[in-house]
Amino acid sequence: MWYLVQAPRQGRYPFRPITVIERDQRRRLKDTISHAYRHVPYYRETMRRLGLAPGDFSSAPDLARLPLLERAEVQRDPERFVSDARPIEQYLSESTGGSGGEPLTVYSDPFAHVQGAAFYQRAGALHRSLAGRRLGCRTLLVGNPSPSVGSRRAVEQLLARGRKLTGAEVRVVSIRQPLERAIEEIDRFRPHILGSFGSYMEGLFAHLQKRGGRAHRPRLVIYGGEEMSAGARKLISEGFGIPVMSIYGAHEAAWPGFDCPAHLGFHINEDLNPIRIVDGGGREVPDGESGEVVISNLVNRGTTLLNYRLGDSARKLPIRCPCGRTLPLLSYVEGRVGDWVQTPGGGRINGMALRYLFSDERELRRYQLVQRSPSHFAIALITWPDCDRVRLEARLAAKLVDLLGAGTTVEFAFVEDLPRTKVGKVRTVVGLDRPS
Repeated sequence: MWYLVQAPRQGRYPFRPITVIERDQRRRLKDTISHAYRHVPYYRETMRRLGLAPGDFSSAPDLARLPLLERAEVQRDPERFVSDARPIEQYLSESTGGSGGEPLTVYSDPFAHVQGAAFYQRAGALHRSLAGRRLGCRTLLVGNPSPSVGSRRAVEQLLARGRKLTGAEVRVVSIRQPLERAIEEIDRFRPHILGSFGSYMEGLFAHLQKRGGRAHRPRLVIYGGEEMSAGARKLISEGFGIPVMSIYGAHEAAWPGFDCPAHLGFHINEDLNPIRIVDGGGREVPDGESGEVVISNLVNRGTTLLNYRLGDSARKLPIRCPCGRTLPLLSYVEGRVGDWVQTPGGGRINGMALRYLFSDERELRRYQLVQRSPSHFAIALITWPDCDRVRLEARLAAKLVDLLGAGTTVEFAFVEDLPRTKVGKVRTVVGLDRPS
């Protein structure tokens, strides 16, 4: 019932007065800090060690009193950050794709999923408006479909009831299928909105351009997870006449932000995920300067992450947006670009499909896959001390052959560190070329 009532209201929330947004942020912050102190081992121990109590946190700047939280620390002992308010098997677990080079398991309580679906309507209402379909909107997502089990099934059933009221349809198809099969799905479903990762959209529309553009054209393209090149955005928006919007998403947070219609940057859901921008030493930088994104999730009561280094570089934009939304602006994330790889059989597959092969390997800390030739790959691995390296190599090699086809060969190297880009990101998948 909460979702059915709240979802329509969330579409108007970005226009609320800033005083209301700040009030909601303070309320959620106090509730989250109190919950973390009572139920999350890491925060209970850390706050006591530092002489802090829940009453010491009244607004977002107070979160800086907590230590900066590194991804590797959560990776090393994920259950230390999970609330003991309920048995861990009652939470929904999901592994990140490892775009920062480090797959991570995040637990969320079922209600957080329901809330997340409602909060997404802040962007969803905008997207449906741009697609010209307030009711009966069809959305096709190209990603990693996974079966619903346990409490996840109950959540999906509730959300399906909400979609039924508006006549909306959402279909998810696998990113692992060939591009031609994805185009068949698009022609069959005829979506108003098409969504996927930035690099996938680049490859898809480059392929459509080469085949003469013969396919159903959605009314809106949305992408996230990785940045999209300016050339690809121009091709889709001008060459195909389809508006393009971006979503700022992360498994560790509740929908950090969404593209502004004025395309100045992302409107940030500051009441759900307060953001700080820090330099290499962890010091907050002035608005307008680039730095690392530090985020606090005030929604999830499973894995609790406060003052957490998200691994992205961006800038807070100290301007008032002409679109009328009062949610603050963040620059587009710098440096998240994905790759495609060739297959021994002459096809191409998006790098995100390869990342999914690594996401459930619990012995693996970080990795980088580099394509040396259409049939040969080099994989650098950083593992936990108790890793069975022989079995890990065998599993990964088998997964790659199964996905890419016969003739695929792999060489493994166990390393201490991985090369990073100039903005500090690890390119987890490096292909031979990028879609033009």
